[in-house]
Amino acid sequence: MKYIKYILIILIVVNCIFAQKQYSSEEWKKLTVQQRWEAMNLGQEKLDKMSTLELLDHCLNFNFMYDIYNHQNFRQGLEVIYNNHDALRELFDRKDSGKILLNFYNNINQYDIAEIKNLKNRGEFACKIFFLDLFISHPIILKQFQGKEDKLIKSILQTYNICRDVKDRDGKNYYSKYLINTKVLVIGRVLGNVDLRKYQYPAIEDMDLKYLTDELLQKIINNAQQYLEEN
Repeated sequence: MKYIKYILIILIVVNCIFAQKQYSSEEWKKLTVQQRWEAMNLGQEKLDKMSTLELLDHCLNFNFMYDIYNHQNFRQGLEVIYNNHDALRELFDRKDSGKILLNFYNNINQYDIAEIKNLKNRGEFACKIFFLDLFISHPIILKQFQGKEDKLIKSILQTYNICRDVKDRDGKNYYSKYLINTKVLVIGRVLGNVDLRKYQYPAIEDMDLKYLTDELLQKIINNAQQYLEEN
């Protein structure tokens, strides 16, 4: 089934329209791109009052997070939002952000997607997991896990296997191939945090699935499993 691809397109359009309706049409049209980003920022005073978990919740539900899909690759898309949205910068700058992200990630039951009947809600559930994967892949977050990469690899590899199991068990693409394979790129980045020389591939550096070959995918999975066995 390919419906998840079309749901994603609908989600991108709907969320962008909804976000833009926060401002009057005439007002919005007069703003430059930079001014639009500034209009969506929360301001330092509000950010200071938010817990790290609240920041994470905001970013996962931020309508313009879907702008990630409008760029050449996922690394570039995430960087654009990081550079323009103060809440995402604040989240990444928190000293406990890595811990909060991983704890939130581990508490998601990814099997739950099969129980979500509404297609839009199902797509949003999958996209939030995808955003979490990208957040974890960012160098600022990875730095917080130096020397503890095994925790990240174990969690991401487990979710990778669950997503594949859901597909094999139900025969449905609740998690699309690109959502599943993005996890492999994240694992590659975590492994690169240990030894960058072995993982200097365009696919991993740019989080770009166009360059993720079957051979590279299997290499990353095998190396991750070996790393966990040795650590």
